[in-house]
Amino acid sequence: MRVGNTFILVVTCAIALCAAAVRAADAPRMSVKRLFAPAADVEQGVVALPSPEATPTRSRAAVFTASFAPATERARVVRFEFVHAGGALRLIPLGVDACRWRGRLSVGVQAIPLQGSDALVARITEEFASQAAFGIEDATRAFELDAPAGDCVVEFWSEVPAGPGAALVVDDGAGEKDGPALVAHLASRVNRAGCALEFVVRGELAGRRGPLGGRAAEVTAATVSWRDGVVERAQLVRGAKDGSVRVTFARARAGDAIVRIDGFVLDARGASRQRSVFVLARIADGAMIGGGSVVHADRVKPDWIHCDFSVTRASAGETVFAAAELWAVAGRKSRVLGWIGGLAEVTLEGGVPTVRLGFDRRQIDLAKGEALVFRGIRLQERDGFAPLDVRAEIVPDARALSAVAASTAPLDPSAWGGEPGLATVAVPEISSFVPPVGAHALVLAHGYCASSNPWPLAQFASDAWPYEYLSQTLSNDAFAVDLATRAAQFKSYGIVGHSQGGCAALHLKTFYWSGLDWAGPGRLMQCVGSPLEGTPLAGNLAALGAALGIQCGSNYDITPDGAAVWLAGIPTAARAKLHTYTTTFRNVPIIYDYCNIVTDLFLSDPEDGVVEHAAGHIVGAQDMGLTVGWCHVSGMRDPAQTGDSARNAVLNAQGAR
Repeated sequence: MRVGNTFILVVTCAIALCAAAVRAADAPRMSVKRLFAPAADVEQGVVALPSPEATPTRSRAAVFTASFAPATERARVVRFEFVHAGGALRLIPLGVDACRWRGRLSVGVQAIPLQGSDALVARITEEFASQAAFGIEDATRAFELDAPAGDCVVEFWSEVPAGPGAALVVDDGAGEKDGPALVAHLASRVNRAGCALEFVVRGELAGRRGPLGGRAAEVTAATVSWRDGVVERAQLVRGAKDGSVRVTFARARAGDAIVRIDGFVLDARGASRQRSVFVLARIADGAMIGGGSVVHADRVKPDWIHCDFSVTRASAGETVFAAAELWAVAGRKSRVLGWIGGLAEVTLEGGVPTVRLGFDRRQIDLAKGEALVFRGIRLQERDGFAPLDVRAEIVPDARALSAVAASTAPLDPSAWGGEPGLATVAVPEISSFVPPVGAHALVLAHGYCASSNPWPLAQFASDAWPYEYLSQTLSNDAFAVDLATRAAQFKSYGIVGHSQGGCAALHLKTFYWSGLDWAGPGRLMQCVGSPLEGTPLAGNLAALGAALGIQCGSNYDITPDGAAVWLAGIPTAARAKLHTYTTTFRNVPIIYDYCNIVTDLFLSDPEDGVVEHAAGHIVGAQDMGLTVGWCHVSGMRDPAQTGDSARNAVLNAQGAR
């Protein structure tokens, strides 16, 4: 297997899912849920947008990319330059041919050969002579050595390069996870086209936040790659009083943007270490919150209260995610009542573009003399959930407040899904199915960019159905819609999801009415290795894959930032239906303590080579624990996590149909 192919599997496969061919025109309207969360979800921050500081992207390595230049008639050469502080050094080349290449590291005037042989890992001693093969994953070489401090030059000559360019990952801690990291996060949750895009950059040592040696980091370069391929440098880089560095791009463009920040951080001894961090950001351009809101009872179901919010820069038929906190206010006193949210289609009410949410009056206890006030109102994109706009507070039309009166009728405890609404959503154009009559199934879902369904069908019952839409990239919303459309052949189903397949299952259950709402008894949703809180690889190595031209495309939903704003729309009642499993590698002292030697540099232990254990479980879901000895996909140090027959027996037996 070539380096490029391994990189696709490691960096992108199964972090999450696929991109469908859709019919944007004449898209059907799907039945969506009007969500309600109790006051506890608001007070505990479950449905609140977390601060950008809570979802940083960090890197303990320096990454260099370059294009091949002609060297001889039979070989092409690529050259990398960097500064080494001295000591342990690990070099990981990507994009050079697996066997037919040779390389050289020069530190000052000393030249060190890097042999392209069958040895997959070469350990070079201080004398730069002996080599020993450790044997790691196919087609990835890592050269480890102790090198003196100085300016370094690495050159590779390749007969058959994997692509037009190559990359070099430089780890000056030889895999140690307590070394200094370069950390970056967005300065604001809402980032809109035409406005400034700003990042906060700092240094971090062994998990301790804050400045190192009196300064957080020194930024040497910062660039952004926009969706159309244009690359721009930061317009402003300046230090802040807290020791961090502010990096600003003056005018953002709509869509995904890959931001690369290079710089130096100080280690515990005060030596400068070179680092590179990549952040995948989503720039919104769409609806904004107006300022008016009207509350009124439904004409048919008087217990149902409609909450209409005016919006601007929106067209009728556009679907967004909207949410707001419900507060009771009496004078200077206020208390939280709950939270409402859901996918909402923009409609014209009296000629004003409006989005409609709602709740059952029995879900809140508004007392006499208290006024209903909306706080934390927000709009987010449907496809990707990037925040569009946030408003601190809106006081609804006072004439309609009488609609929220007490009711003594009993309330269905499952009413968190609320009354069904309709929203225009593009669905995949797929061939017709011939379903078994009244069939109930256990859907086995794969993840992002998967080349095949990883679940061994023989380890599941005959009613298991393998969902497949391969080698694509989709947002959680588009993934959920695609999954629901293809599984519509079944009357009801539970879902077992690998990687982003688990995210898609949770999204489907939360926001849409589907066969999941008819299934039971048993576990509705079970997932293994799902990046529910995102993965740093979605920014760091996805950007590197883009530079080499060997990935399926960026996926904002599975970055730490994208996952955070997505999860903020999922109440505890929906999360409670999800059972989560994670895995990690076997720790073999001296030889290895990772699933993949490249991704190891961007993840915190325990991890499965793609997803960190901490990110595979969320507040409110059923944590089924961590299993040692399994990695995310095949081709890593340990077997693929979907092959665990003992766990699969449980997933099969417990899964709802």
